[in-house]
Amino acid sequence: MIRFLLLLVFATFFYTKLCSQNLESKDNRLLAYGTLKDKLTSAPLSNGNITLIAEEDTILQQPLDTKGRFEFEFYYDSKYNLYFNCPGYQSKYIEINTHNVPKRDRTGGFGFDLDMSLLPLSEAPDPKYFEKPVAKASFKWKDRSIGFDYDYSKRRIREIEAARKRLIKN
Repeated sequence: MIRFLLLLVFATFFYTKLCSQNLESKDNRLLAYGTLKDKLTSAPLSNGNITLIAEEDTILQQPLDTKGRFEFEFYYDSKYNLYFNCPGYQSKYIEINTHNVPKRDRTGGFGFDLDMSLLPLSEAPDPKYFEKPVAKASFKWKDRSIGFDYDYSKRRIREIEAARKRLIKN
């Protein structure tokens, strides 16, 4: 009888441990999804791809589906650059910093709708305008979520659009 109780206690312990690890792994990830489109026509770019780089290491290269869509998971405690690429278009990237997300706020993970548009090379200003990220996301204490710095994004969009207008004028 004691052996049976000990076996039951150990089985319960290992089952609980296994379940908690499963829950932890689900909570320690983020989901990104979206569509890559032509900036001028809004047509999906199905021949493009995304590249996710974490702390200087490429961890994901994924082609888009036939409708220009993508979806992938990534994890906390890293700084990522997510590149959007398509032949004949100016590539650009966003920065996502998942450091400093408190453990209690990781429950359930976070999702990102990352619809992105690219300019055809013939309409894009000098590539130097795309050497910096077009957007930055990090943990926002006020909202207790990972969100974008909209002021930064607006400044970057204004810089790129101003350069594009100068290109069109000339």
